[in-house]
Amino acid sequence: MIWERFSELPRVKFNFEKNPHNNLRKKFQNTTSFMGLPVLSVAGLGMLNNLITYDPKKRITADAALNHEWFCEVPLPKSKEFMLTFPAQHAQDRCV
Repeated sequence: MIWERFSELPRVKFNFEKNPHNNLRKKFQNTTSFMGLPVLSVAGLGMLNNLITYDPKKRITADAALNHEWFCEVPLPKSKEFMLTFPAQHAQDRCV
């Protein structure tokens, strides 16, 4: 129902269960972060839904995803300089 003409694709040998929508909202409705905030806001839920849309014609583009309102919510994304770095695992395994 959510991906028209899916069954017409080459090599399709099964059909998905007929669901008009997903249950992501239920998965995240009672979850909170360690700060007591919702783990996923309404905008975050919209972003997630846009990313996992089956039909590629309806799925969000990379440019649209980067400009999604979710990235404007607090806490704001940090620049790369503020990200923690760790040594590569293979470097830790070597004997000196």
